[in-house]
Amino acid sequence: MKKILIILLLICSLFIVGCNSNDSYEKIYNKAIEVTEKAYKKEGKVGEVIIEKFYGEYNGVYVLNPYLKGYDGGYRGSEGFYKVENYRFSFGSEDNMAYAIYDNTFYGFNEAYELGLLTLDDIKEIYEIHCTPLLLEAKYAYYERYLSDFKDASYKDVKLEEEFLSCRSTGYIQTYDYALFKLSSEYIANDEINDVFEIGKMKFEFKNQNDIIYLVYNNQLYTLKEAYESFDFIKERINEIYVLNLENNVTSLSYEWLKEYYNEYYTNHFKSENVKITDVVGIYGTTIVVLVEPVNGISDNHEKIYQKGGLEFVLNGKYYDIEVIDLKENDIVRFDKSSSYLEKENYQDIWNKLFAN
Repeated sequence: MKKILIILLLICSLFIVGCNSNDSYEKIYNKAIEVTEKAYKKEGKVGEVIIEKFYGEYNGVYVLNPYLKGYDGGYRGSEGFYKVENYRFSFGSEDNMAYAIYDNTFYGFNEAYELGLLTLDDIKEIYEIHCTPLLLEAKYAYYERYLSDFKDASYKDVKLEEEFLSCRSTGYIQTYDYALFKLSSEYIANDEINDVFEIGKMKFEFKNQNDIIYLVYNNQLYTLKEAYESFDFIKERINEIYVLNLENNVTSLSYEWLKEYYNEYYTNHFKSENVKITDVVGIYGTTIVVLVEPVNGISDNHEKIYQKGGLEFVLNGKYYDIEVIDLKENDIVRFDKSSSYLEKENYQDIWNKLFAN
């Protein structure tokens, strides 16, 4: 009987709140705070509502991870999670979980799905937002920039094409400050634009509309060029973004840019340019593995043997040495010091590229 009543309420709510998906992010966010306050009040709790993560509104159902200001903040108990069909939502603690709020009542994702408050498509959308920092904010910002003139469009018509990187502020409640994505929508044609953005030796080439990299920051959307021209924090991470945009395609790597970066690093840290890059072995996220040799061409005949990832790397006359460039940490280390930058499967890939043939 409870399920039937809720379904009837949902049908009625479509005529009342159906336009919410086209509201601005600020308006729907404030509405979420309002309905959460009412839900807490129904439980006898009063205070200022803080939203740790907002998942959006789904036909009058608000999905968010809330708490009341003044809460002691302790992550007590074991890991919290919901399992809905094939989607598993993990939370740091059972005392710090997200909920679906409808009719001034908190529901777990499982219960909301079983009662028909959330559809499986809703769950899929919520899961993508759960796993991707600032994706909801990016979708709203993309909608407001490109889709607001389309009568039937909403933020849910924005598709994530690729996630690049995000930055999270420190503190007890860790909130994300900015993130970079490639986004698209069926309302916007993937036209050929052939846009090129150059920074020194780096060249960002955007062949089609959907290739554009966007920054979402303070709920606003910027193209990579706009972001680079506006924010120092993007300038500081442009090397990472450049490598991530290569999609692990080593042949696309600008050797001139890499040599420039490498030489600048050694000049700043060691006041010397003893070696040069001769080849790129692989790109693993923001980590680049390279072969190097002395600038004067004199090889070190001493055989080097590295034991990494359960594999043996023997460098003799054919190779001088392997170095690991980590752009996230702006660090260059020898291969034997690379454990914090590479995974076991990366070592297997490196070994295959160096020795399998």
